[in-house]
Amino acid sequence: MEFKLSLLRVFVAVAETGNIQDGADRVGRSPSAVSMALKQLVDQVGGELFESDRKNQLTELGRYLLNSARAQLTSHDRAMASVQAFAKGEIGNLKLACVPSVATRLLPGVIQAFTSEYPGVELDVRDIDTAAVVRAIERGTVEVGIAGQPKVGAVTFKPLFHDGLFLVCPESSPLAKQSGSIRLKDIQEHPFIASGVTAASDIPEIQELNSLAKLMVRNNTSLLALVKAGLGATILPDLAVPEDLTGIRRLSLEEGHYRRGVGIIRKTETLLSPAAKGFLIVFERFVQDRINSNGAWQSSRD
Repeated sequence: MEFKLSLLRVFVAVAETGNIQDGADRVGRSPSAVSMALKQLVDQVGGELFESDRKNQLTELGRYLLNSARAQLTSHDRAMASVQAFAKGEIGNLKLACVPSVATRLLPGVIQAFTSEYPGVELDVRDIDTAAVVRAIERGTVEVGIAGQPKVGAVTFKPLFHDGLFLVCPESSPLAKQSGSIRLKDIQEHPFIASGVTAASDIPEIQELNSLAKLMVRNNTSLLALVKAGLGATILPDLAVPEDLTGIRRLSLEEGHYRRGVGIIRKTETLLSPAAKGFLIVFERFVQDRINSNGAWQSSRD
Protein backbone atom coordinates (compact mmCIF):
# COMPACT_ATOMS: atom_id res chain seq x y z
CA MET A 1 0.00 0.00 0.00
CA GLU A 2 1.21 3.50 -0.87
CA PHE A 3 0.91 5.98 1.99
CA LYS A 4 0.08 9.61 1.37
CA LEU A 5 3.05 11.87 1.95
CA SER A 6 0.82 14.28 3.85
CA LEU A 7 0.02 11.56 6.42
CA LEU A 8 3.69 10.64 6.78
CA ARG A 9 4.61 14.29 7.23
CA VAL A 10 2.04 14.66 10.03
CA PHE A 11 3.30 11.49 11.73
CA VAL A 12 6.94 12.60 11.58
CA ALA A 13 6.04 16.02 13.00
CA VAL A 14 4.18 14.51 15.96
CA ALA A 15 6.83 11.85 16.57
CA GLU A 16 9.64 14.42 16.60
CA THR A 17 7.85 17.01 18.74
CA GLY A 18 6.31 14.46 21.15
CA ASN A 19 2.77 15.82 21.18
CA ILE A 20 -0.12 16.64 18.85
CA GLN A 21 -0.21 20.41 19.48
CA ASP A 22 3.42 21.04 18.58
CA GLY A 23 3.16 18.65 15.65
CA ALA A 24 0.11 20.52 14.39
CA ASP A 25 1.96 23.84 14.65
CA ARG A 26 4.86 22.45 12.61
CA VAL A 27 2.67 21.26 9.71
CA GLY A 28 0.26 24.21 9.91
CA ARG A 29 -2.85 22.19 10.69
CA SER A 30 -5.30 22.04 13.58
CA PRO A 31 -4.83 19.47 16.40
CA SER A 32 -8.10 17.77 15.44
CA ALA A 33 -6.99 17.44 11.81
CA VAL A 34 -3.67 15.96 12.97
CA SER A 35 -5.48 13.45 15.22
CA MET A 36 -7.67 12.35 12.30
CA ALA A 37 -4.61 12.00 10.05
CA LEU A 38 -2.85 9.82 12.62
CA LYS A 39 -5.93 7.60 12.97
CA GLN A 40 -6.08 7.20 9.20
CA LEU A 41 -2.40 6.24 9.11
CA VAL A 42 -2.87 3.70 11.92
CA ASP A 43 -5.73 2.11 9.96
CA GLN A 44 -3.57 1.88 6.85
CA VAL A 45 -0.51 0.52 8.67
CA GLY A 46 -2.53 -1.96 10.65
CA GLY A 47 -1.01 -1.33 14.07
CA GLU A 48 -0.49 1.29 16.77
CA LEU A 49 2.32 3.82 16.28
CA PHE A 50 2.37 5.39 19.76
CA GLU A 51 2.43 3.75 23.17
CA SER A 52 -0.27 6.08 24.53
CA ASP A 53 -2.57 8.96 23.62
CA ARG A 54 0.11 11.42 24.82
CA LYS A 55 2.12 10.60 21.64
CA ASN A 56 5.43 10.99 23.44
CA GLN A 57 6.67 7.44 22.95
CA LEU A 58 6.69 5.34 19.78
CA THR A 59 5.90 1.65 19.52
CA GLU A 60 8.38 -0.61 17.76
CA LEU A 61 6.22 -0.32 14.63
CA GLY A 62 6.20 3.46 15.06
CA ARG A 63 10.01 3.62 15.23
CA TYR A 64 10.30 1.51 12.09
CA LEU A 65 7.79 3.71 10.25
CA LEU A 66 9.54 6.89 11.43
CA ASN A 67 12.82 5.85 9.82
CA SER A 68 11.07 4.85 6.61
CA ALA A 69 8.93 8.00 6.53
CA ARG A 70 11.95 10.28 7.04
CA ALA A 71 13.72 8.62 4.11
CA GLN A 72 10.67 8.94 1.83
CA LEU A 73 10.05 12.57 2.75
CA THR A 74 13.70 13.50 2.27
CA SER A 75 13.75 11.84 -1.16
CA HIS A 76 10.49 13.53 -2.16
CA ASP A 77 11.57 16.96 -0.94
CA ARG A 78 14.89 16.71 -2.77
CA ALA A 79 13.13 15.63 -5.97
CA MET A 80 10.67 18.53 -5.77
CA ALA A 81 13.47 21.00 -5.03
CA SER A 82 15.27 19.70 -8.11
CA VAL A 83 12.14 20.12 -10.24
CA GLN A 84 11.62 23.65 -8.95
CA ALA A 85 15.26 24.51 -9.59
CA PHE A 86 14.96 23.19 -13.14
CA ALA A 87 11.80 25.22 -13.69
CA LYS A 88 13.67 28.36 -12.59
CA GLY A 89 16.61 27.55 -14.87
CA GLU A 90 18.90 27.03 -11.89
CA ILE A 91 19.92 23.55 -13.01
CA GLY A 92 19.83 21.67 -16.30
CA ASN A 93 21.87 21.12 -19.43
CA LEU A 94 21.90 23.57 -22.32
CA LYS A 95 23.24 22.61 -25.75
CA LEU A 96 24.24 25.67 -27.70
CA ALA A 97 25.71 26.27 -31.16
CA CYS A 98 27.21 29.53 -32.40
CA VAL A 99 29.33 30.88 -35.21
CA PRO A 100 33.09 31.06 -34.53
CA SER A 101 33.24 34.85 -34.25
CA VAL A 102 30.63 34.84 -31.49
CA ALA A 103 32.29 31.86 -29.81
CA THR A 104 35.65 33.60 -29.58
CA ARG A 105 34.72 37.24 -29.04
CA LEU A 106 31.37 37.27 -27.19
CA LEU A 107 30.84 33.90 -25.57
CA PRO A 108 33.59 34.11 -22.93
CA GLY A 109 31.99 37.19 -21.37
CA VAL A 110 28.46 35.81 -21.72
CA ILE A 111 29.35 32.46 -20.15
CA GLN A 112 31.12 34.17 -17.28
CA ALA A 113 27.98 36.20 -16.53
CA PHE A 114 25.65 33.23 -17.07
CA THR A 115 27.53 30.78 -14.84
CA SER A 116 27.63 33.42 -12.14
CA GLU A 117 23.82 33.67 -12.19
CA TYR A 118 23.10 30.01 -12.99
CA PRO A 119 25.95 27.95 -11.48
CA GLY A 120 23.96 24.72 -11.63
CA VAL A 121 23.48 24.69 -15.42
CA GLU A 122 25.84 22.63 -17.59
CA LEU A 123 26.72 24.10 -21.01
CA ASP A 124 27.59 22.16 -24.17
CA VAL A 125 28.89 24.65 -26.77
CA ARG A 126 29.47 23.88 -30.45
CA ASP A 127 31.47 26.20 -32.71
CA ILE A 128 30.05 25.89 -36.27
CA ASP A 129 28.94 28.09 -39.18
CA THR A 130 25.41 29.39 -39.73
CA ALA A 131 24.30 26.59 -42.05
CA ALA A 132 25.47 23.96 -39.56
CA VAL A 133 23.77 25.84 -36.70
CA VAL A 134 20.46 25.68 -38.58
CA ARG A 135 20.86 21.94 -39.23
CA ALA A 136 21.68 21.30 -35.57
CA ILE A 137 18.59 23.23 -34.45
CA GLU A 138 16.33 21.40 -36.91
CA ARG A 139 17.64 17.99 -35.82
CA GLY A 140 17.31 18.85 -32.14
CA THR A 141 21.03 18.36 -31.56
CA VAL A 142 21.16 21.79 -29.93
CA GLU A 143 18.43 23.93 -28.42
CA VAL A 144 19.66 27.44 -29.18
CA GLY A 145 21.85 28.91 -31.89
CA ILE A 146 23.63 32.26 -32.22
CA ALA A 147 24.47 32.93 -35.86
CA GLY A 148 23.78 34.92 -38.99
CA GLN A 149 20.33 35.08 -40.53
CA PRO A 150 19.58 31.72 -42.19
CA LYS A 151 18.41 31.54 -45.79
CA VAL A 152 16.14 28.52 -45.25
CA GLY A 153 15.09 26.16 -42.52
CA ALA A 154 12.26 25.37 -40.11
CA VAL A 155 13.65 27.86 -37.60
CA THR A 156 12.92 31.33 -36.30
CA PHE A 157 15.49 34.12 -36.25
CA LYS A 158 15.52 37.01 -33.79
CA PRO A 159 18.02 39.67 -34.89
CA LEU A 160 20.16 41.20 -32.15
CA PHE A 161 22.82 43.29 -33.90
CA HIS A 162 24.70 43.67 -37.15
CA ASP A 163 28.42 43.42 -37.70
CA GLY A 164 30.30 45.19 -40.48
CA LEU A 165 31.98 43.12 -43.21
CA PHE A 166 35.62 43.75 -44.12
CA LEU A 167 38.13 42.51 -46.64
CA VAL A 168 40.87 40.45 -45.04
CA CYS A 169 43.98 39.94 -47.16
CA PRO A 170 47.70 39.16 -46.81
CA GLU A 171 49.96 42.15 -46.22
CA SER A 172 51.80 41.09 -49.36
CA SER A 173 48.67 41.33 -51.52
CA PRO A 174 48.30 44.24 -53.96
CA LEU A 175 44.90 44.81 -52.34
CA ALA A 176 46.63 45.75 -49.08
CA LYS A 177 48.46 48.56 -50.82
CA GLN A 178 45.34 50.30 -52.11
CA SER A 179 44.25 53.50 -50.42
CA GLY A 180 40.69 54.04 -49.27
CA SER A 181 37.94 51.42 -49.30
CA ILE A 182 38.00 48.40 -51.57
CA ARG A 183 35.40 47.85 -54.28
CA LEU A 184 34.06 44.33 -54.35
CA LYS A 185 34.50 44.11 -58.11
CA ASP A 186 38.22 44.84 -57.69
CA ILE A 187 38.56 41.73 -55.51
CA GLN A 188 37.52 39.53 -58.45
CA GLU A 189 40.95 40.03 -60.00
CA HIS A 190 42.66 38.38 -57.01
CA PRO A 191 42.53 34.89 -55.44
CA PHE A 192 39.52 34.64 -53.15
CA ILE A 193 38.77 32.12 -50.38
CA ALA A 194 35.10 31.41 -49.73
CA SER A 195 33.89 30.86 -46.17
CA GLY A 196 30.75 30.08 -44.23
CA VAL A 197 30.14 33.82 -43.97
CA THR A 198 30.36 34.47 -47.71
CA ALA A 199 28.33 31.34 -48.48
CA ALA A 200 25.52 32.56 -46.22
CA SER A 201 25.55 36.13 -47.61
CA ASP A 202 22.66 37.32 -49.79
CA ILE A 203 24.69 40.25 -51.18
CA PRO A 204 24.93 39.69 -54.98
CA GLU A 205 28.52 40.94 -55.24
CA ILE A 206 29.65 38.57 -52.49
CA GLN A 207 27.71 35.70 -54.05
CA GLU A 208 29.61 36.34 -57.29
CA LEU A 209 32.94 36.30 -55.46
CA ASN A 210 31.91 33.05 -53.82
CA SER A 211 31.15 31.47 -57.18
CA LEU A 212 34.63 32.39 -58.45
CA ALA A 213 36.45 30.95 -55.42
CA LYS A 214 38.50 27.79 -55.90
CA LEU A 215 38.84 27.23 -52.16
CA MET A 216 36.19 27.01 -49.43
CA VAL A 217 37.21 27.04 -45.75
CA ARG A 218 34.62 27.08 -42.95
CA ASN A 219 36.91 27.13 -39.93
CA ASN A 220 38.00 30.67 -39.07
CA THR A 221 41.36 29.67 -37.64
CA SER A 222 42.26 27.74 -40.79
CA LEU A 223 40.84 30.47 -42.99
CA LEU A 224 42.96 33.20 -41.42
CA ALA A 225 46.04 30.97 -41.56
CA LEU A 226 45.56 30.49 -45.31
CA VAL A 227 45.04 34.22 -45.83
CA LYS A 228 48.22 34.96 -43.89
CA ALA A 229 50.08 32.38 -46.01
CA GLY A 230 49.16 34.39 -49.10
CA LEU A 231 46.68 31.95 -50.65
CA GLY A 232 44.00 34.57 -51.10
CA ALA A 233 41.74 37.19 -49.59
CA THR A 234 38.36 36.70 -47.95
CA ILE A 235 35.51 38.67 -46.43
CA LEU A 236 34.79 38.40 -42.74
CA PRO A 237 32.70 40.26 -40.15
CA ASP A 238 34.61 42.48 -37.76
CA LEU A 239 34.04 40.11 -34.83
CA ALA A 240 35.76 37.30 -36.74
CA VAL A 241 39.03 39.20 -37.17
CA PRO A 242 41.28 39.17 -34.08
CA GLU A 243 42.87 42.52 -33.27
CA ASP A 244 46.37 41.13 -32.73
CA LEU A 245 46.88 39.36 -36.05
CA THR A 246 50.15 39.97 -37.91
CA GLY A 247 50.73 39.53 -41.61
CA ILE A 248 47.10 40.31 -42.41
CA ARG A 249 45.32 43.52 -43.36
CA ARG A 250 41.70 44.36 -42.54
CA LEU A 251 40.28 46.84 -45.07
CA SER A 252 36.93 48.59 -45.35
CA LEU A 253 34.66 47.70 -48.22
CA GLU A 254 33.22 50.29 -50.59
CA GLU A 255 30.69 52.62 -48.93
CA GLY A 256 30.95 50.62 -45.71
CA HIS A 257 27.34 49.41 -45.87
CA TYR A 258 28.04 45.70 -46.16
CA ARG A 259 27.20 43.87 -42.96
CA ARG A 260 26.07 40.62 -41.42
CA GLY A 261 23.10 40.30 -39.09
CA VAL A 262 23.56 38.19 -35.96
CA GLY A 263 20.76 36.84 -33.84
CA ILE A 264 19.12 33.96 -32.02
CA ILE A 265 18.05 30.86 -33.92
CA ARG A 266 15.61 28.40 -32.43
CA LYS A 267 13.21 25.75 -33.67
CA THR A 268 9.85 27.09 -34.79
CA GLU A 269 6.99 26.61 -32.31
CA THR A 270 9.14 24.82 -29.75
CA LEU A 271 9.18 25.90 -26.10
CA LEU A 272 12.59 26.68 -24.66
CA SER A 273 13.84 25.04 -21.48
CA PRO A 274 14.20 27.29 -18.41
CA ALA A 275 18.00 27.08 -18.77
CA ALA A 276 17.81 28.26 -22.38
CA LYS A 277 15.53 31.15 -21.42
CA GLY A 278 17.96 32.20 -18.72
CA PHE A 279 20.91 32.02 -21.09
CA LEU A 280 19.20 34.16 -23.72
CA ILE A 281 18.29 36.79 -21.14
CA VAL A 282 21.96 37.03 -20.15
CA PHE A 283 23.14 36.99 -23.77
CA GLU A 284 20.76 39.75 -24.91
CA ARG A 285 21.67 41.89 -21.91
CA PHE A 286 25.37 41.42 -22.72
CA VAL A 287 24.82 42.42 -26.36
CA GLN A 288 22.66 45.46 -25.60
CA ASP A 289 25.50 46.95 -23.59
CA ARG A 290 27.81 46.69 -26.60
CA ILE A 291 25.85 47.97 -29.60
CA ASN A 292 25.10 51.51 -30.72
CA SER A 293 21.73 53.13 -31.30
CA ASN A 294 21.64 51.72 -34.84
CA GLY A 295 22.06 48.17 -33.64
CA ALA A 296 25.65 47.91 -34.87
CA TRP A 297 28.38 46.12 -32.96
CA GLN A 298 30.80 48.66 -31.51
CA SER A 299 34.29 47.57 -32.41
CA SER A 300 37.17 48.68 -30.21
CA ARG A 301 39.01 49.45 -33.44
CA ASP A 302 36.55 52.18 -34.39
